[in-house]
Amino acid sequence: MKLKERAEKIAASPITLAMIGGLIILALGVNLVEFFCSAGLPAIYTRILALNPISTLSYYFYLLLYTFIFMLDNLIIFSLAVITLSRIGFTDKYNYWATLIGGLLIFVLGILLIFKPELLMFG
Repeated sequence: MKLKERAEKIAASPITLAMIGGLIILALGVNLVEFFCSAGLPAIYTRILALNPISTLSYYFYLLLYTFIFMLDNLIIFSLAVITLSRIGFTDKYNYWATLIGGLLIFVLGILLIFKPELLMFG
């Protein structure tokens, strides 16, 4: 059975308590990782806003602007992925190559982090 067919079968099945629980655990896990990876910049940004004499409305506008810009790359990547997958389909061959390339990329980045981290630094 192709991956796309299995995904469609799962999407068409009735929602169960286990599915909701799994979704909640997945969301918490992703947000926990993202929080630790990006907690510093928002803390600095909000501190700078708090130290400047701006109105409450301006403060919340700048927070909204920051959130939009922070999420913009995610929205672009997600949109491109949806458009690409809708055109080429989500076949087992695509899944194989995407997993292989992603795994190799993570492996190379891990080796670089261990032996040559300066290659991954900017500036």
